[in-house]
Amino acid sequence: MTVAKQRLRTSSVLLVLAGLVSPASGDSLQIERHETASTVNLVPGALRGTIMQPLLTGTIASTGQQVLFVLTDASDQEFAEMFGAICADSLAQAADEAVEAAIFESGTWTFFEDPGRVARFDAGGNVLPPVTNPDYSPLKRIDWNGKTVTVNAPFVKWGDGPG
Repeated sequence: MTVAKQRLRTSSVLLVLAGLVSPASGDSLQIERHETASTVNLVPGALRGTIMQPLLTGTIASTGQQVLFVLTDASDQEFAEMFGAICADSLAQAADEAVEAAIFESGTWTFFEDPGRVARFDAGGNVLPPVTNPDYSPLKRIDWNGKTVTVNAPFVKWGDGPG
Protein backbone atom coordinates (compact mmCIF):
# COMPACT_ATOMS: atom_id res chain seq x y z
CA MET A 1 0.00 0.00 0.00
CA THR A 2 1.42 3.41 -0.93
CA VAL A 3 2.03 6.02 1.75
CA ALA A 4 -0.66 8.29 0.20
CA LYS A 5 -3.25 5.48 0.24
CA GLN A 6 -2.29 4.58 3.81
CA ARG A 7 -2.69 8.22 4.89
CA LEU A 8 -6.08 8.42 3.15
CA ARG A 9 -7.16 5.17 4.80
CA THR A 10 -5.92 6.46 8.17
CA SER A 11 -7.88 9.70 7.68
CA SER A 12 -11.00 7.75 6.79
CA VAL A 13 -10.67 5.56 9.88
CA LEU A 14 -10.17 8.58 12.09
CA LEU A 15 -13.40 10.19 10.88
CA VAL A 16 -15.59 7.52 12.44
CA LEU A 17 -14.25 7.91 15.97
CA ALA A 18 -16.13 8.85 19.11
CA GLY A 19 -14.98 12.11 20.69
CA LEU A 20 -14.32 13.55 24.09
CA VAL A 21 -15.03 17.26 24.44
CA SER A 22 -12.25 19.20 26.11
CA PRO A 23 -11.35 22.88 26.32
CA ALA A 24 -8.32 23.89 24.36
CA SER A 25 -5.79 26.46 25.39
CA GLY A 26 -7.10 29.98 24.97
CA ASP A 27 -10.72 30.70 24.16
CA SER A 28 -11.34 28.11 21.44
CA LEU A 29 -13.02 24.77 22.07
CA GLN A 30 -11.78 21.56 20.52
CA ILE A 31 -12.69 17.90 20.39
CA GLU A 32 -10.13 15.22 21.12
CA ARG A 33 -10.53 11.92 19.30
CA HIS A 34 -8.65 8.71 20.02
CA GLU A 35 -8.09 5.74 17.75
CA THR A 36 -6.68 2.25 18.16
CA ALA A 37 -6.32 0.19 15.03
CA SER A 38 -3.65 -1.91 13.39
CA THR A 39 -3.58 0.41 10.36
CA VAL A 40 -2.99 3.56 12.44
CA ASN A 41 0.40 4.22 13.96
CA LEU A 42 0.66 7.98 14.46
CA VAL A 43 3.48 7.69 17.01
CA PRO A 44 5.82 4.72 16.62
CA GLY A 45 4.96 2.19 19.32
CA ALA A 46 1.89 4.07 20.57
CA LEU A 47 -1.45 2.30 20.87
CA ARG A 48 -3.50 5.37 20.00
CA GLY A 49 -3.08 8.77 18.42
CA THR A 50 -4.83 12.07 19.09
CA ILE A 51 -6.32 14.54 16.65
CA MET A 52 -7.48 17.93 17.90
CA GLN A 53 -10.43 19.29 15.96
CA PRO A 54 -12.07 22.69 16.53
CA LEU A 55 -15.57 22.83 17.94
CA LEU A 56 -17.66 25.27 15.95
CA THR A 57 -20.66 27.18 17.23
CA GLY A 58 -24.02 27.85 15.67
CA THR A 59 -27.57 28.71 16.64
CA ILE A 60 -30.86 26.85 16.32
CA ALA A 61 -33.15 29.42 14.67
CA SER A 62 -36.41 28.47 16.42
CA THR A 63 -35.05 28.42 19.99
CA GLY A 64 -31.93 30.57 19.89
CA GLN A 65 -30.01 27.72 21.55
CA GLN A 66 -26.28 27.59 20.99
CA VAL A 67 -24.97 24.49 19.21
CA LEU A 68 -21.46 23.05 19.41
CA PHE A 69 -20.54 20.87 16.44
CA VAL A 70 -17.63 19.53 14.43
CA LEU A 71 -17.26 19.73 10.70
CA THR A 72 -15.74 16.45 9.51
CA ASP A 73 -16.42 16.34 5.75
CA ALA A 74 -17.50 18.69 2.97
CA SER A 75 -18.41 18.17 -0.68
CA ASP A 76 -16.28 21.14 -1.80
CA GLN A 77 -12.47 21.00 -1.63
CA GLU A 78 -11.96 24.70 -0.89
CA PHE A 79 -14.61 24.70 1.86
CA ALA A 80 -13.13 21.51 3.37
CA GLU A 81 -9.65 23.04 3.44
CA MET A 82 -10.99 26.20 5.08
CA PHE A 83 -12.30 24.11 8.02
CA GLY A 84 -9.64 21.40 8.13
CA ALA A 85 -12.20 18.81 7.01
CA ILE A 86 -11.95 15.95 4.54
CA CYS A 87 -13.24 16.58 1.03
CA ALA A 88 -15.91 13.97 0.33
CA ASP A 89 -17.31 14.70 -3.14
CA SER A 90 -19.99 12.03 -2.71
CA LEU A 91 -21.76 14.12 -0.04
CA ALA A 92 -23.07 16.29 -2.87
CA GLN A 93 -25.10 13.29 -4.04
CA ALA A 94 -26.80 12.66 -0.68
CA ALA A 95 -30.58 12.38 -1.09
CA ASP A 96 -32.49 15.53 -0.18
CA GLU A 97 -34.49 13.49 2.38
CA ALA A 98 -31.25 12.75 4.26
CA VAL A 99 -30.01 16.34 4.39
CA GLU A 100 -31.14 19.43 6.29
CA ALA A 101 -30.89 22.97 5.06
CA ALA A 102 -28.62 25.25 7.09
CA ILE A 103 -27.27 28.75 6.67
CA PHE A 104 -23.60 29.72 6.75
CA GLU A 105 -23.33 33.45 6.23
CA SER A 106 -20.54 35.84 7.26
CA GLY A 107 -18.99 33.13 9.43
CA THR A 108 -22.24 32.45 11.31
CA TRP A 109 -24.00 29.06 11.31
CA THR A 110 -27.79 28.78 11.65
CA PHE A 111 -29.56 25.43 11.99
CA PHE A 112 -33.23 24.50 12.11
CA GLU A 113 -33.34 21.12 13.93
CA ASP A 114 -31.69 19.61 16.97
CA PRO A 115 -31.11 15.87 17.53
CA GLY A 116 -33.74 15.67 20.28
CA ARG A 117 -33.20 14.88 23.93
CA VAL A 118 -30.60 12.51 25.33
CA ALA A 119 -31.27 10.15 28.24
CA ARG A 120 -31.88 12.14 31.44
CA PHE A 121 -33.20 11.87 34.99
CA ASP A 122 -36.67 12.91 36.15
CA ALA A 123 -37.32 14.61 39.50
CA GLY A 124 -37.47 11.19 41.22
CA GLY A 125 -34.06 10.12 39.91
CA ASN A 126 -35.46 7.72 37.34
CA VAL A 127 -33.76 7.53 33.97
CA LEU A 128 -35.90 8.75 31.09
CA PRO A 129 -35.04 7.39 27.63
CA PRO A 130 -33.79 9.55 24.78
CA VAL A 131 -36.37 11.26 22.57
CA THR A 132 -35.00 11.63 19.06
CA ASN A 133 -35.98 14.24 16.52
CA PRO A 134 -36.80 12.44 13.24
CA ASP A 135 -36.13 15.66 11.29
CA TYR A 136 -32.51 16.00 12.46
CA SER A 137 -29.59 14.96 10.27
CA PRO A 138 -25.88 15.72 10.71
CA LEU A 139 -25.73 16.28 6.94
CA LYS A 140 -26.37 19.95 6.14
CA ARG A 141 -26.67 21.70 2.79
CA ILE A 142 -25.58 25.33 2.53
CA ASP A 143 -25.04 27.94 -0.17
CA TRP A 144 -21.46 29.18 -0.13
CA ASN A 145 -19.62 31.33 -2.67
CA GLY A 146 -22.29 30.65 -5.28
CA LYS A 147 -22.07 26.87 -4.78
CA THR A 148 -24.22 24.35 -2.95
CA VAL A 149 -22.05 22.53 -0.41
CA THR A 150 -23.05 19.50 1.65
CA VAL A 151 -21.25 19.05 4.96
CA ASN A 152 -21.22 16.47 7.73
CA ALA A 153 -21.65 18.60 10.86
CA PRO A 154 -22.72 16.39 13.79
CA PHE A 155 -23.80 18.25 16.92
CA VAL A 156 -21.78 17.63 20.08
CA LYS A 157 -23.87 19.80 22.43
CA TRP A 158 -27.07 21.79 22.00
CA GLY A 159 -29.01 23.88 24.52
CA ASP A 160 -28.33 24.43 28.20
CA GLY A 161 -30.90 22.17 29.82
CA PRO A 162 -30.33 18.62 31.02
CA GLY A 163 -31.11 16.11 28.32
